[in-house]
Amino acid sequence: FVSEGANLVLQRLSIAHGMHSRMCFKTFSTDNTLTSVTYSPLESHTISIQNVTLETVGIERSVENGEESATSWKIYFLSDGHMYSRAQVGSPVYMKIKRCSGELYT
Repeated sequence: FVSEGANLVLQRLSIAHGMHSRMCFKTFSTDNTLTSVTYSPLESHTISIQNVTLETVGIERSVENGEESATSWKIYFLSDGHMYSRAQVGSPVYMKIKRCSGELYT
């Protein structure tokens, strides 16, 4: 069982240890029914923040919604485990960082 609070921790651990295949767990849906959540690796991307080139690693998180289609997010992380971007599939809302701490430049 993966609670919503443990979701980010699980994603960061998956990035830190290398996610090579799909993982499935149980979780509660928005209507409090037991359902499945799936984490799948995405292709890495090279990005530039403040004129520094960095590599990102991605995870797609999909939560089954019974008879409706699954709700999915595409989340990319930097090598230090910080989230770079998060987008819900089908939503116009997209979040990403604009600047990094000095630790990433060393």
